[in-house]
Amino acid sequence: MGCCGVFWRLAPPVLMTLVFLEAVVGLTFFITCLATSLQFRCFLMEYCALSPGEVFQYAQVWRLFTAHLVPSTIWQTLFVASSLIPNGFVLEKRLGSLRYLGFQAFCIVFTSAFTSALAAILHFTPGINNWSYFRNQWFVTSDLGPTTLVLFNTCLSIRCFKQRAIPFWCCQLPSPVYIILMFLFCQLMMYPPWYGLFYNAFAVCAAYVIPDSWIRSQEDIAGAFLEYLQAEMEHTQVAQSEPPAQPSPTRGATAIASVHHDETFTGARRAL
Repeated sequence: MGCCGVFWRLAPPVLMTLVFLEAVVGLTFFITCLATSLQFRCFLMEYCALSPGEVFQYAQVWRLFTAHLVPSTIWQTLFVASSLIPNGFVLEKRLGSLRYLGFQAFCIVFTSAFTSALAAILHFTPGINNWSYFRNQWFVTSDLGPTTLVLFNTCLSIRCFKQRAIPFWCCQLPSPVYIILMFLFCQLMMYPPWYGLFYNAFAVCAAYVIPDSWIRSQEDIAGAFLEYLQAEMEHTQVAQSEPPAQPSPTRGATAIASVHHDETFTGARRAL
């Protein structure tokens, strides 16, 4: 079965559903955009982004949820799929699928609500709305992509397992530095990257407003992989205990055995 087979057998269902949904939707939209307008990002994305003005003035409520599930670019699709699995795997194994799903829903609702509220304040406050960057937050369509779930799972995993340092390439980074680095990576995945600051920032806030008692863990992060390692060891032991397959006799071996049998039978007749 190998390590890939063990992973798929033990993969958390909620996490893999999120990753599968994000990958399928992202690739589908990307291919559709190329086929229709040959643009890097087309009109389909505009109907999925979190645009608070569209939500409250035109009742496009679906934007509150689709913004966190539809990637904005093909690069964001690949980034989210590869970044969400490590932290999401240990979190769902530790917290349970039902509680993990509830936390993801909380992140989506919290981020959408507070981003929309802040956009309304920036858009309607005199003086502040003189700046086009803040005024445009009300109708901007750049708040799009599951980068919120990546940041939320990263911060929640650090809190749950009380990680002081995170492995990154060839060194250990302090947890705050790692969070800042992941935030910058997520901003680079936005389109354009100078928008979506509040969108991603509220996802980090969502991970830190959850009470400690809801994510309390007495184990370190290695405990979440115990089931995975045990399954891998069982697979290795089964593979080593299986007897090697006996090769089927070849034509030459069959002929030699036949000659040997005839000689033995002839010698026995002479002895009689």
